[in-house]
Amino acid sequence: MPKVQKPATKSRGRGPIEKPTSSKNATVPKKSTMTKKPSTAKKPDAALVDSSDSDSDDSIQGGEHPPNYLFHCAMTCSDDPTITRVLSIPSNFTFAKVHEVMQVAFGWAFCHMYTFEVSGLPGTGLDEHPCVLSIQERVEDFMEVVPEIADRARDAGKLKLSDVFENDEYRGKVYIFYEYDMGDSWGHHITFLVQQGNVPGRRVKRLNVADISFAAKGHPCAEDCGGAGGWEDLKELFAKPRMRDEDDRRQWYKEYCANGDPKGLNPYSWSILDVNQELEAVKM
Repeated sequence: MPKVQKPATKSRGRGPIEKPTSSKNATVPKKSTMTKKPSTAKKPDAALVDSSDSDSDDSIQGGEHPPNYLFHCAMTCSDDPTITRVLSIPSNFTFAKVHEVMQVAFGWAFCHMYTFEVSGLPGTGLDEHPCVLSIQERVEDFMEVVPEIADRARDAGKLKLSDVFENDEYRGKVYIFYEYDMGDSWGHHITFLVQQGNVPGRRVKRLNVADISFAAKGHPCAEDCGGAGGWEDLKELFAKPRMRDEDDRRQWYKEYCANGDPKGLNPYSWSILDVNQELEAVKM
């Protein structure tokens, strides 16, 4: 079992592009040097869909505000349980802002770089290419490293959700893949479900979350735990308290992991209310 790396302290500002790293020789940080750093990043005005809306039968017509898009988001590397969220995100959010939404919704700590890839759904004609658009945090640096897709590279701070999902070239034909931390490589599939809210010229009924079985599921993965394998090992350690823990990973998660919990790890424990409060606390 790979040992655990020291929690990353990379910022979301300028700096070199993050390269994948191996956890084979990683060691648990010494107690004197390990500090838990709470995130101070601003969080956007978006929300997880909550079953408290299930009794409403609202219909909205016209209006000043752009519509929200409803997305089903699922991590690709976690089982028992799977980790999923249903997110309602304003259509005028840039992908940089969507990154912030994903960080809050999935309990990440803004420690690493990220990328979005827009890919074609099967049978749409766009699926002939693995990546239709590559949306980067720092697109100029990325094009220097991967010049062959320069024509498909876009700036996450400039491209909006509506630029994709209201574009006839992509509408109904694509899904989004969000990757966070190029070392541990946490992947998230983002699937467009429906447009909500104000749509000029027609009435749109609010989607009732009671009709969706995957509203939210699964505790956030641990930052810098070594990827999918490290996450499964960590869950097993907490599920079996008597299991030998040579690398003190339980202590690392409770005291030093950037998004750890001093109470320990329950992979099924998660609060939709707490996350919604965080998402709604800051306006765009």
